[in-house]
Amino acid sequence: MRVLQNQINPHFLNNVLQSIKALAINKESEKISHLSTLLGKMLEYAVYQPYARVPLKVELTYLEHYLAIQNIRFDAHIRLDLVLPKKFEDILIPKLLLQPLIENAILHGLSGKKTGQITLLVEEEGDDLVLVMTDDGRGMSADELQALRVSLDQVDASQTNIQSIGLANVYKRLTHEFTRAAYLAVYATEGTGTTVVISLPKRLLNQHKEENDDTICRTR
Repeated sequence: MRVLQNQINPHFLNNVLQSIKALAINKESEKISHLSTLLGKMLEYAVYQPYARVPLKVELTYLEHYLAIQNIRFDAHIRLDLVLPKKFEDILIPKLLLQPLIENAILHGLSGKKTGQITLLVEEEGDDLVLVMTDDGRGMSADELQALRVSLDQVDASQTNIQSIGLANVYKRLTHEFTRAAYLAVYATEGTGTTVVISLPKRLLNQHKEENDDTICRTR
């Protein structure tokens, strides 16, 4: 439960409320309305049935809402490119599994940047469904990357550093729900960007009726 509650950081909520206050002072009613609507949708999604699995397309809509909020807050234009084959849209994944990935990309990889790009690619590799999130941010040095990988193996996520606690939570949830059949891997190059890969065994994922194989590509 603590892991799930941490998916929406109280500091994030406070910062959004402070942003709404600042917009109110500047009489930017349109942004206030948009930001409030996005925040309401995020809270509704996160609070109700936190242990449920949700269709992948629903989880990705949540990511778009989160990014839209951050773009308003930081007056930035971080673009999210989604490449999702239509046949995978309704695969059920653990709720809030991907939010820590985009949060890390924005707050660490793209910190201080007014523009940037995050790409999420969903693909099939043998018996696994693979989700690949890449940002074009600052990346990490070899030492930083090694330290992050070590921290992901900590038994208690509370022992990890601030940057890795979200990823550690994801890793713990994966091993809890799928044992060693699922994995999370992080790759990075300093000055180029960071990639996080999640692999899920298809045999352990529930899927609604299959659609055609068209691929949905969209940018927000």
